[in-house]
Amino acid sequence: MQALAACRRCAVSSHRAFSRPQARRLIASSRAAASSGSSGPAETERRVSHILLKGSDARERAEALAATVGNETFASMAKEMSECPSGKAGGDLGWISRGQMVPAFEEAAFSTDVGSIALVDTQFGSHLVRVVGERAKPTIRNMSVSELQERLCDPSWTDQAVLVDVREPGEHDAASLPGFMLYPLSQFNSWAGDFAGASEADKAREHVILCHHGIRSMQLAAFLTQQGYSNVANVSGGIDAYARMDNSVPRY
Repeated sequence: MQALAACRRCAVSSHRAFSRPQARRLIASSRAAASSGSSGPAETERRVSHILLKGSDARERAEALAATVGNETFASMAKEMSECPSGKAGGDLGWISRGQMVPAFEEAAFSTDVGSIALVDTQFGSHLVRVVGERAKPTIRNMSVSELQERLCDPSWTDQAVLVDVREPGEHDAASLPGFMLYPLSQFNSWAGDFAGASEADKAREHVILCHHGIRSMQLAAFLTQQGYSNVANVSGGIDAYARMDNSVPRY
């Protein structure tokens, strides 16, 4: 994901379907985060917004805008002037980690003080980058099928947790678990915006993601952490592992 455009047109958060290389990188990074120990400083993320200007005079226009724009007016100016699709959302790019953006944009995002605005050039144009916040990077918890089975017997937990199944409808018809809502990963474009636009309260709820073997579910889990979800669990081994433990669930 090193070559992602600064405006995130190629990033997962742009709501495009996952390519296989993107999926492999997401899974690898997410597994590393899920299995990392507590030693050493926690990896951080930055929440940023930007205004992208293109053309031969982009730098000149960006310098002029930098002299007048502030935190209070940044979103409105992004909606009016940015040539990135994120301008419609006030330039908001959400939470980003190192390795997601092109190097110059990343350097600006992680070296600028929170609450400040930086000017940087990339191959896409000139950017005004506003750093909105910083936090420790959320991790994805691995949930065993035995833990899931125990949790599913607790109504107080099932009432609060959000249970998401990313398999296809035919798979769901073959075998399913109670309480899981079906969001086929192949239809990601049609429903990703609902998750990205969720309230902060909803993003704080526990989200448990299920698929057949725990691979596709990790893709959604990675997407959710990028969108600011702080309590995400991936069911290790998926419903296939659950069915090996519980004979009442068919295997397919």
